Amino acid sequence: MTLKISGHSDDIVCVEGDLHDEFYPPVDGAIALEITATDQPRSPGVRVLASYAPDSVAGACWRLAAEPIDEDIPVPWAISLRPEHDYSLALHVESPPGARVKVVRIGKGGDIVPDSEE
Repeated sequence: MTLKISGHSDDIVCVEGDLHDEFYPPVDGAIALEITATDQPRSPGVRVLASYAPDSVAGACWRLAAEPIDEDIPVPWAISLRPEHDYSLALHVESPPGARVKVVRIGKGGDIVPDSEE
């Protein structure tokens, strides 16, 4: 499964590829996409974090990061950052067919925000 994750404007995270969707992070928060090989516990996986830099950062743009979901299980897939839109990078993930994607909205203080809240 191929996914491209990128930020657009200052308020939307787009996912393109085998999954097409748009997500709105909470104000001053982030979106985390947890991509796992299966829905079983301790499955190899990667967490992609996307947040827009605060106004206090000159030349603010989207920040994208990737980390293993479990520190004891290496991420066996290709992950790369590539130029996108002249103002932000896009993060590309090559995961196995049938991989699972879970979206988590993270508030300013790091707390998980339910979809119905801002």
